[in-house]
Amino acid sequence: MDHFQGLHFLLISHQSTSSLPGYLKNRVDAAEVRSAEELKNRITTETATVTPQMLNNGWRTIENRLDILRAPLVAPVEAY
Repeated sequence: MDHFQGLHFLLISHQSTSSLPGYLKNRVDAAEVRSAEELKNRITTETATVTPQMLNNGWRTIENRLDILRAPLVAPVEAY
């Protein structure tokens, strides 16, 4: 289960910062879901297709956005 901790954090905490949630949603919702058990199985199957590179790209996106937010705190910009 530790393998998915980073993915869970990414999906829950940073949905708007990565294309990973959209990728998973599109894959899971590709066909009609008939039961909660089928949905659970699809989610499990599709999260297994997530590669380390996809996770790295997601984290890099988050880090870049955090750097943008931190920049004014570290080096204030003069207003003209």
